[in-house]
Parts: sequence; structure tokens; C-alpha cells
Amino acid sequence: MEPTLLYARLVGAQLRGQMQYKVSFLLALLGSFLGCVTEFGAVLVLFSRIPLLAGWSLAEVALLYGMSGICFAVAELFAAALDNFQVHIVQGTFDRVLVRPRGALFQVISEDFALRRVGRIGQAVLVMLLAVRLLSIDWTLEKGVLLAVALVSGAVIYFAIFVLGATFCFWTVQAKEATHVFTYGGDGLASYPLDIYRGSVRRFFTFVVPLAFVSYEPALYLLGRQDPLGLPDSGRLFSPVAALIVATLARYGWQLVVGAPHSAHECEPHVLIHVERLEKTFRVAEQRSGLFGAMRSLVYPRYRLVRAVRDVSFAIGRGEMVGCVGPNGAGKSTTIKMLTGILVPSAGHVEVLGMVPHQRRKKVAQRIGVVFGQRTQLWWDLPLIDSLELLRYVYRVPAARFLHNMGRLRDLLDLDSFLRMPVRQLSLGQRMRGDLAAALLHDPEIVYLDEPTIGLDVVAKHRVRDFLREMNRIHGVTVLLTTHDMADVEQLCSRLLIIDHGTLLYDGTVDGIRDRLGTERTLVVDLAEDVSGPLFVGCAREVRADGPRRWLQFNRLEATAAELIAEVAASYPLHDLTIEEPDIETIVRRIYEEGLSPLEAKREATL
Repeated sequence: MEPTLLYARLVGAQLRGQMQYKVSFLLALLGSFLGCVTEFGAVLVLFSRIPLLAGWSLAEVALLYGMSGICFAVAELFAAALDNFQVHIVQGTFDRVLVRPRGALFQVISEDFALRRVGRIGQAVLVMLLAVRLLSIDWTLEKGVLLAVALVSGAVIYFAIFVLGATFCFWTVQAKEATHVFTYGGDGLASYPLDIYRGSVRRFFTFVVPLAFVSYEPALYLLGRQDPLGLPDSGRLFSPVAALIVATLARYGWQLVVGAPHSAHECEPHVLIHVERLEKTFRVAEQRSGLFGAMRSLVYPRYRLVRAVRDVSFAIGRGEMVGCVGPNGAGKSTTIKMLTGILVPSAGHVEVLGMVPHQRRKKVAQRIGVVFGQRTQLWWDLPLIDSLELLRYVYRVPAARFLHNMGRLRDLLDLDSFLRMPVRQLSLGQRMRGDLAAALLHDPEIVYLDEPTIGLDVVAKHRVRDFLREMNRIHGVTVLLTTHDMADVEQLCSRLLIIDHGTLLYDGTVDGIRDRLGTERTLVVDLAEDVSGPLFVGCAREVRADGPRRWLQFNRLEATAAELIAEVAASYPLHDLTIEEPDIETIVRRIYEEGLSPLEAKREATL
């Protein structure tokens, strides 16, 4: 019952979003109805020229049309999101589905409840009722039950085909076109008697893709006709069996690509994240140049292997705040996706909260929070408070705990001023604060932050950093932060992971890398009076001059700041001076450019 109520809430939220565009919705509803009327108009035109179609009258074809139309429209009502599933894959928005503690298919189908298809259902029902009225069917209870069961079974068959089509999107984003052959094309095929097709076609759509059991076989039984394929009368009642077979195939196909749940022992470790020799390799298609090359690639595809993550090992303890940096394509996001269970490692071992993430995805998702800086998990057309209330049910947060957490988050993130605004109207900083509230609403033990301050202004960055610091200090939340903004790392994290080309180059403290590689310090000198030419100091060199202000760079391993100051003061009259420590961003950039031996960078401290 609880999943059904959640589905109703999610669909209700989605419908409220649709109602934000009332004119568009009404036009889509009307267009759906009129489009189907036009389709049936083609049938009427056909029968204005011929009395029978392969021995079937207009009323009998109308029965097939109505039954198939009802089944397909009902299936599309629930499966509209699956029809555009390749968008999730291309844009990467499927990630937000996988980091929630609910079934992936359950969440996807609740994202687009195609109420506009009600117009198609209404038109198909009218056609079927008119056909039943015109036909001389000897109705019995058995035939009435058969019709109802056939309609439900047909809807299940179409829905299962939509699911199978979505699974193929993981291999090719062009699967939509192939799926349409059996969904929209199947609806057209099942709207006419299979007698008009060759025997091989009839057998294919009876025994391979069982669209014959949507309308054709049940209609034969209702009309008392013989089956051209020789199926017995009992065989024509196999619509539920065909639906069960196709639904089972769809279920296992979906679990094959998304991952089936595994049972495993859970423990409460002190080390919350343990990664050992982790690797991830992707097989990437290579496109040949030119038109001929593109056509050749369709027949003889060529692939190359890309090692996104190579032999990465680290451990993160409870309450740590760890920064993970690296250039674009370094493997940071791939590592995070393996830690959340979105991706399955090619080799190595990973445990989060004592569980293997891809085997216990929903269990792990219940205890973690994830923020993708460029992809929101909020409902776009709904007020922020509605999104947070929906996530309360997704994460099964009790009412009292939800109210307590909301009060705390509203204060820390200052949400009240935009809590009732639609998400689409929020500024980038406001939306990020909303996403942080969504990620921490259920008291997660670990929070993964992927570029949480990207695109934010200075004030918004400061507010986000203060909030994360407070959550870690008061509630002991473990934070793993990936970023290109080194200020995030310096202000929030005591520990730093540097990844480049999929390899862990450094794992240690922020101060540690500064001590190791940031040997160059700068003494900024304000002279009492300007002097001509550069300053000559034995242990330093002048790197910049602006009138009486001079910048002297020196190696802290060769001389101390006190020694340099004494030498400068002995030679030149001073007005003021400051010491500039090496910039962590400069040090990390140097590592990217010059490299750092992973063996040298192994962390000496153990948890």
C-alpha cells in the first residue's frame, strides 16, 4: 500500500506541474482526441470503398481498433517517461533516480503521467462500445470477463514493450525508433485483423511479439471465428499468459542493466568508505570519418577501451570532510558514481557503510545524500516546499522528524524567502540551497557533493560553505566534495585527494601538500622610499615590482622568513612587509602539469 500511495503523490505532483501550463495541456488533450478520430476516419474511408477487409466487417475491425487503442493508450498513460528514456541517459539525469532509496523503474514512470492520453482512451472506448452495439455477440459472463482481462493484458504487453525499449537505451540512444515499431506501430498493426498479413508475419506477432493477444485472438473468441493459425479455443484465452511472459522478460531485462537487489550483511564500520584497487573501464565507440566511414561503422563498429579509474585505494572515516580535485575527465565523478552504486566497478572492491553500493543500492541510498551541482533533484514546476515534502515520502522520513529537520534547514539555509516559489523561478544560489536541504532532509551519514558551488556568486558560496561546516561540526556528517574551486577545499576540508587520468596522485592533508610542494614563499616589501632597479638579496629573487612595493620569492628550505627579513632590513629602509604563503590552487595546477608519482603520494597516516 505504501508504494501505491507514494506513486499517487509523485503522479499528483507531476500533474500539478502540468497544470501550470493549462492551455498547453488542454491543447494536447484535444489534439490527442482529434488525432485518434482522424486515424479512425481512415478506417471509415477504407470501408467506404470495400465491404469487407479479409472477411472482416467495419464493426468487427472497429472492435479490434477500440480494444488495441484502449490497451495502448492506458500503457502510454503510465509509460510516457519510458518513451523518452534516452533523454535521461544522454543528459545524465538518470543518476538522480539511482541515488534515491526507491526502485528506478518506479521513479521513472512517475515522472511523466501522460494524462493527455485520456483523450485517446475516450475515443477508443467510444469506438469499441459502438462496435459492440453493432455486432451480434452472444454475451455471457465468460465473454465479459475475457474482454476485461484481455484489455488489462494488452495494456501490460504494451507497457512491457516500453520497458524493454528503455533497457536498450543503455546500449544505444537510438532504441526509441526501434521500440516505436512495436509500440506505435504495434498499435496500428493490432487495430486490423492479422488475416491481411502473410503467415510468417502472423506467426511472428503471435508467438514472438505477442501483439495478437492484445485484440486479435480475444476478438476471434468473442466473434466465434476460427483461428487461421489453428490455435484451439482455449489458446485464444492466453492473453494473461502472454502478458505475464513479456512482463517477466521486461523485468529481468531492466534488472540486468539497472541492477537487481542483493542480500548482504550490513555492519556499522568506523571507516564509512573503503576503496581498494578500484578500476572502471568504459568501451567507447569510435566513429570513422566521412559518409562511407559512418556507414561502415554501423556494420562493423570499432571500439576502444577507456580506463576512467585506475587502481584507486583510500578510506574515509566517520566525520571527515574530504576534498577530491582533478582536471576535467580525471575520474572524480566516475569514482563518486561507483561509491553511490550508480556504476559497477570493473575491478577492485568498494564498501560504503559496510555494504557494496551497486549490490545494495537502495539501502545505501537511504543513508547517503547526493548533490549534483549541475543537475537538480527538485521538481521543476513545483514550489520548493512541495519537492521537500515529496522527498519526505521517498526517504520514509517520519512526520515529527521531517518537521524538526525542516526547521533546522530553514534556519541554516535561510529558505523561508523562497520556500513557496516554483523551482524554475529560483536563482542558482537559491536552487543550490534547496538541493542541499533535499540531500540532508533524511539525516544522511555521508554526503557526496559534486561541484556544489559551481556558478554561485561570492555570497552564495559563503552561505553554502558555512552550512556544510556547521552540519559537519554539529551532526558529524561525513562529506566527500569534488570541485574545481580550491577555495572550497581550503575552507572546508582537512584532507585532499588529487586524481588525474584516473589515478590517485595524492591522499593527505591540505597542509601536507603545501609543505611538500609549496616550498616557494613570497615576501611582499613596502620600501620607505623607492629605489631604482631590482632589490638584490642573496637568498631571494625579485619576481614583481610596483613602485616601492616589491615581491621577493624564496625557498623556505633554503632560508627562513626571519632571515630574509633581517637581510632586507639591513640593506633597505622598510615601511611595511607581509608574507604570502603558497597558493594551494597553484600547487595543484603544478601537479596537473608536472605530474606526481602515485608512489610518492601515498598517505602515511592511517585511520
